Amino acid sequence: MTDLSLISSPDATLEKALGHCAAVIPNTLFTAMRFHQETMEVERVYSSMPEAYPVSGRKPKRRTEWGEKVLIEKQVNCGFGADDIAWAFDDHAKILDLGLNAVLNVPVVAGNQVIGTINYLRNAIPFSAAEVATGKACAEFLAMRQKI
Repeated sequence: MTDLSLISSPDATLEKALGHCAAVIPNTLFTAMRFHQETMEVERVYSSMPEAYPVSGRKPKRRTEWGEKVLIEKQVNCGFGADDIAWAFDDHAKILDLGLNAVLNVPVVAGNQVIGTINYLRNAIPFSAAEVATGKACAEFLAMRQKI
């Protein structure tokens, strides 16, 4: 596995740390979201595809199955195919139009609180168990920063 310690290094900017997360698992779109627990919203703070998914705004996740699973229960969401994309995303049509049909959402948990998520999407092949483990490791190193 690639040395992931750069992700938690205080010498690395958050953008550089997130870029490192993006680079360790093959993907077409990588985003990072900050979680606002009080309003149950996520805010995109990083995007590898800013023309389609710019850093901006907040998305409500209260009373959604995805929000319950990833943000409350602190579970990874890994899926493949149109049904899994539609289950996870309100903008599933846009995602599918980009040819993205594999998803990996990993909660970033610091002090038993979800502070955000890292999200990988791609086409053609599902994410493997090894890639899920790498995503979890990235999230653990990001959690050491205490903030996304």
